[in-house]
Amino acid sequence: MVIHTRISPTAFTTNRLDPTYYRAEHLRDAQLRAAWTLANLDDLRSPVAPIVYGVLKPDDLGEKFRVAKAERFNGMFVSAEACDPVSEQIFHEFGRAEAVDGDLLVAIGGYVGRPALLRVKDGLRVVVNRHLARVRIDTARADSGWVLAYFSAACGQRQLTREITGSVQAGINLCDLRLVDVPLPAVETQRYIGDKVRQAEKLRERARRLEACFRDEMAVEIPDASRTGGKASR
Repeated sequence: MVIHTRISPTAFTTNRLDPTYYRAEHLRDAQLRAAWTLANLDDLRSPVAPIVYGVLKPDDLGEKFRVAKAERFNGMFVSAEACDPVSEQIFHEFGRAEAVDGDLLVAIGGYVGRPALLRVKDGLRVVVNRHLARVRIDTARADSGWVLAYFSAACGQRQLTREITGSVQAGINLCDLRLVDVPLPAVETQRYIGDKVRQAEKLRERARRLEACFRDEMAVEIPDASRTGGKASR
C-alpha cells in the first residue's frame, strides 16, 4: 500500500529531504505547534550553559564523580546516586558537560528521545555521556518542569524522534536538537504543569522511601534448612 501526503512548499526544509521526516503525523503536529508561541531549545537554555554532549569512554572509577546515562533514567527523572562512577580525571576532561541539579537530559543516541530531569545531592558531581545532551533551561524563559512534561508527552516524543538521522548509529545531531521548537503557553500554565511534575517527583520519592522502610520492617531471617530438618518455620 502506498500512502501519499500532500506537502506545501513552506513545509519543506533544505536540511531534510528524507520522506519519514514528512510523515502525516509530523505535519499535523507542526500545524498544532504553530498555534502557540514557540521558542527553540537553544533560545531557552541558560546563556552560560550551551547544549552539549559529554564523556566518550567512561572508566567506571571514582566515588564523588558520576556519569549520567539514559539507561539510568527512572521514568522522567534520574538521580546522581543511581549514575555510574567516573574518575576525577575523566570528569574534568569533559567538565564542559557537567550537569547540575534541575538540568534536563535528553537522549540523543541509544534510547533516542527520552528526557529526564537530573537530581543531584550528597555532594556528588555529574557529567553526561556522549549519548546524552545537557539542556539547562533558563527559568526566566521557561519552566523546566513544563519542558520536561512536553517532551515526555506523545507529541513531544514524536518531535524528538523526527530529528533522528543515520542508519548504523541513529541519533539526533546537537545542531538539530538546538533548533527543536518548544510550545510556550502562558507562564501560569507552565508553572501549573511544572508544579504537577515536581509534586509527582516528591510523591515518587516518598513512595520509594516507604517501600524501603516496609522491606526493612518485614525482613525476616530465613532458617537454615540443615537446622530445621528441611522444614521451614512459619
